[in-house]
Amino acid sequence: MNKLTTENVKDYMDTTYGGTKLNVDCLVSACQWVSQSEDVGEVDLFHLLIENEPIKGLYTHSYGFHTRAGRYLIDELSRKYHEHLNGY
Repeated sequence: MNKLTTENVKDYMDTTYGGTKLNVDCLVSACQWVSQSEDVGEVDLFHLLIENEPIKGLYTHSYGFHTRAGRYLIDELSRKYHEHLNGY
């Protein structure tokens, strides 16, 4: 996936996981917001959150565990997802 759009994420989740219970619009919005505020690629954030893939150039994992930076990004994504979901 080269660009993070609602349609691309929906297709990816359907193809890879057989669907999702997540609100895809909120997920995309959260990734885009954190991407802009933290200067990280939105597709990289999506893969960090969904597939636990490390982000190249950032120290998000160490020996398979999340570092402080990785936890921070995941927490921010989760917080923004729930803000969008609840209409904040």
